[in-house]
Amino acid sequence: MRKILIFCAALLSSVAMFANDVLVTVDQMPEPAQLFLKTYFQDDNIAYVTADRAITFVTGYEVRLSDGTEIEFQRNGSLKKIECKMRPMPEGIVPAKMVAYIQASFPNVLIKEYKIDYFGQKIELTNGLELIFDNAGNPRGIDD
Repeated sequence: MRKILIFCAALLSSVAMFANDVLVTVDQMPEPAQLFLKTYFQDDNIAYVTADRAITFVTGYEVRLSDGTEIEFQRNGSLKKIECKMRPMPEGIVPAKMVAYIQASFPNVLIKEYKIDYFGQKIELTNGLELIFDNAGNPRGIDD
């Protein structure tokens, strides 16, 4: 039993040693991520950029703006998640079809967070509701 515990502890510490975040510059990010930042946040100050690493390769990037906005990108530079804490979501990030649905169904509520994954898209509103959409932007449900 003791050997098993020692083995597990060694395994966990070796994984932690090789999986970590590394500070990088915007120029070291993939071109789609750089273009996204230039398009929507050209006049904003970037606090830092990190590359999420798993052993020998980058799994994604995280950008933090000085106003607290957090942006996550896939390793290829495509958007994964954006959370605007102190400001409205910049126009054009969320697909127009989804914005139209939100404006019609939830007037006077802003988009706080937008996530994209393999199964679809999620939007968190400033009223606390989380809306679920498919990959085509069709509403699929609400998670409160």
